[in-house]
Amino acid sequence: MLAFLCSAPGAGAETARILRFDKNVVDLGTVKEDASPVTVIFEGVNISDKPVQILDVMVRCRCVNFEFERKAVAPGQKVRIKATFNPKNLFAARKEYLTVVATNGDYKKFSTLQIKAYVDNGKTEAEVYYPHTLSEKLRMDLPGAGFKMRNAGEKPSFTITLFNDSDKAVKLGWKSSRRVSCDMGTRIDPHSKMEVTIIYDTSGMKAGEWEDAIHIWQDGKQIKDIKLKGAIK
Repeated sequence: MLAFLCSAPGAGAETARILRFDKNVVDLGTVKEDASPVTVIFEGVNISDKPVQILDVMVRCRCVNFEFERKAVAPGQKVRIKATFNPKNLFAARKEYLTVVATNGDYKKFSTLQIKAYVDNGKTEAEVYYPHTLSEKLRMDLPGAGFKMRNAGEKPSFTITLFNDSDKAVKLGWKSSRRVSCDMGTRIDPHSKMEVTIIYDTSGMKAGEWEDAIHIWQDGKQIKDIKLKGAIK
């Protein structure tokens, strides 16, 4: 799959003093996770009065590879950057940035290019962002609350996010040991999330690992527990 983007002298708004990329953002739309890598060609023009050379292109994700020529181009001539986006092992919305470093011999300038895509890996967004299930309706972003090692007497906190993956509101209730306090609400609207902060009182606990749980009721029926674990120094 090849998306070809070009710019011509005098077209588009100037975005840099020495290079202009007519298309700084490319939206690939929906890309299958198992699809072949997608190649995008960015073309820009030298709007300086001196030869311009691309010194480097920097990316933040290994899912983007690039190629470019380091030779200087005369005023009015084009530069070309070939970027390849690989959706393998990615999911959901992606924004990948390329930072182009160029010089006209007097100074350096930076241009930012972007590749946007929605990677479809066969899962819903809820399944991607909230992969752990408490029930058919209720999902969670983490498998439980894992507290860092603490000194006895501390009251560490941990935040998880619940998501109602259904078309109806759910009513919630919870119960746990006396050491646990949390700010879980009593209702989550359809397709909505709720952040829950859990505080664990370690007063009087002995050194070593510990485990606990928050028992959850959804619409009056008990569902899976939220597991808690940590350690005391």
